Amino acid sequence: MAPRNELRSRPGFRARDENRRTLLIGIGNDLRGDDGAGPAVAAAVARRLPHVETREVHQLVPELADEVAQADVVVFVDASTAVDCVTVRDVAPQPGAGHSHVATPATILALCRDAYGKAPAAAWQIEVPASCFDLGAGLSAETRRGVDEAGAWIVALVEGA
Repeated sequence: MAPRNELRSRPGFRARDENRRTLLIGIGNDLRGDDGAGPAVAAAVARRLPHVETREVHQLVPELADEVAQADVVVFVDASTAVDCVTVRDVAPQPGAGHSHVATPATILALCRDAYGKAPAAAWQIEVPASCFDLGAGLSAETRRGVDEAGAWIVALVEGA
């Protein structure tokens, strides 16, 4: 299945530019089965596109706001039981977002805006379908396909395809 792609709503947008900083944050724990989807995408993109900055984190934390605020484009990738196919959507700073210990892509962007006076010009969240979070399990076949699809989407974004 093709991802639900909101990139089409931005005709002519290209992440690849000599002066544009693209940051990919892969969220999850690779020791917990499908929860490792985000880090798996980050690792695959790092191998294919070494000019894209990648981070693998277990969860979003407010301390990421400084690094995210410096990026022109940010992509958050995480496993999700709420989707049945790779889902891509725009993310914007959440108006009036409280700053707490529970962080989402929208609250990280709001913290960027509030603390640093700026946020990335473009931000996306990619959710990869996941079903098994057992300790020590690898990625399920469905999630492995989603990891490949999410990686292809990011390559297309960065290369302007």
